Amino acid sequence: MEGKQSVGFLKLPTEIILAICPHLPNRDIKSLRLTCSFFRETAALRLDRIFLSANPRNIDVFRAVATHEVYRRQIKEIIYDDARLYDYKYNLSTLRQTKSLVHDDIDALLNDCSYDEVTELLHSRVIRLNFPPGEEYCPPSFVSARKAKLIIEQLESSNGSDVDRPDHYPRSPELAPAGAMTPNHCWQVYSELKNQQTEVIETGSDTKCLKEALTEKWFPALKRITLTPAAHGFLFTPLYETPMIRAFPRGFIYPATRGWPVFQQPIRRRAWEDLDDESKDQWRGFRIITDLLAHVPNHGVTEFVVDVNQLLTGVNCTIFTQPCAEYDNLASLLQQPNFERLDLALMVQGHHEAASTLRNGNLRRALAGARHLKHISLRTDDIMRDSYIAIILHDPDPWYVPLRTVFPTDQWLCLSHFGLGHFIVKQSDLISLLDALPALRSVELACLWFLEGSHRGMLEEMRCGLDWRHRAPEARVKISIALPMPLGDRPQCRIWIDREVHDFIYGAGRNPFCEHDGGKYSVDAGTGIVRDAFDICHERPNLGHSTWSEQAIV
Repeated sequence: MEGKQSVGFLKLPTEIILAICPHLPNRDIKSLRLTCSFFRETAALRLDRIFLSANPRNIDVFRAVATHEVYRRQIKEIIYDDARLYDYKYNLSTLRQTKSLVHDDIDALLNDCSYDEVTELLHSRVIRLNFPPGEEYCPPSFVSARKAKLIIEQLESSNGSDVDRPDHYPRSPELAPAGAMTPNHCWQVYSELKNQQTEVIETGSDTKCLKEALTEKWFPALKRITLTPAAHGFLFTPLYETPMIRAFPRGFIYPATRGWPVFQQPIRRRAWEDLDDESKDQWRGFRIITDLLAHVPNHGVTEFVVDVNQLLTGVNCTIFTQPCAEYDNLASLLQQPNFERLDLALMVQGHHEAASTLRNGNLRRALAGARHLKHISLRTDDIMRDSYIAIILHDPDPWYVPLRTVFPTDQWLCLSHFGLGHFIVKQSDLISLLDALPALRSVELACLWFLEGSHRGMLEEMRCGLDWRHRAPEARVKISIALPMPLGDRPQCRIWIDREVHDFIYGAGRNPFCEHDGGKYSVDAGTGIVRDAFDICHERPNLGHSTWSEQAIV
């Protein structure tokens, strides 16, 4: 019976197969192509983007696609994963206490060498570790058994009070004790990956690969380079399934890998020119990409996207304090003919000095070079905590950045998209800027904090003060507004109120923002859609967890 069904399926017109395949994920198309020659010839892979990072597997796949005469011509985007694995260190004192160090005269060695020198000897295997064959010591700073359990608990709790959904189950075996790898086994895998990463960075093989791709036109249709520290997402739910991540063994549990500092990990604030190369290389991918795009001629890249995917991180904003190599490279890229898109995330870490950096005009001068820009999105890592708000309200001037000191609207006659996130704004200033962009067709405003005015007042001015409402439907501006979730609730989620805003601006709908808080940030239950930045299946009406469960929303 199965054979007859298979033969019948093969008798379907090719047009039907071609209509079905675009709706399948690439992993299913790959499996389908392995079944027989018919599907190998009919079910074509969709390869319009390719991944690169400081990992040999990603580099090997990158080069393999570059040598394929069909696939390389389909690539329009390179995604560079800048989330490097952290270097977890052994604890020498713990190893001595457990008699795990083996050396002819360990005490003499420790007396003659500095702590850092002994650590280096340990990692280079000059000092051996006294463990049974086939086992590897797992540093306490890595994932001990308790830590692994904690990561799983955090993953499961990331669903909040959400009901179980079908997409939760594929990863359930990996979360079960029998499916999860032991901490020592995880450490062996992690150590090998970290060693591979170190070798790639030391040899610069990823940099050479990208330079060759741009110089020799490996991908003739290449238009965009995306840089992200968020590729790994959360455990078992990556933002991008790179070849490296897809090759992880089942049940591999490892700490979240970000690469760039995040808001919860404050760094010592220092001027960019005072940082050494090791500190600057926290943003290694940014330095590599901007350098190559500034100096490789005729590379054809017209879009540069820094994708943090709602993580509170970004490029160190002090590169704009005064001109430096990184600033010059970015400015040179923006000045190139036909450059059309920039998505930039900046790390300001809640310091008012960052506001003075953004006000000094360097960022504006760089952006003014992009005269053909069609898409701009700028966000910071600022979040409004109560203590933070109190400080700002006491003396707002050092914290406020007038938008015209950043955005050269007079140069952007073709700009069709404007995005702004995690900024302190004044309502009148924002409306004035939007009014100065005649070609605007879409606006995205995420997690803004109003020093003067409110979201409610902003929408009233958009409706009555701008000409958007009176435009033909095809020329109207699409407006997206995102609000943060209540404190402590799924930090990667946002409340999006696109439909309600559209109905108010262009129809007869009511203003979605409440009056009780001055119309600043609150919307009624049922207003908006809750979306998870790392879980595309999590899309819920903004009703609250208890209502979701009561209504069995899946």
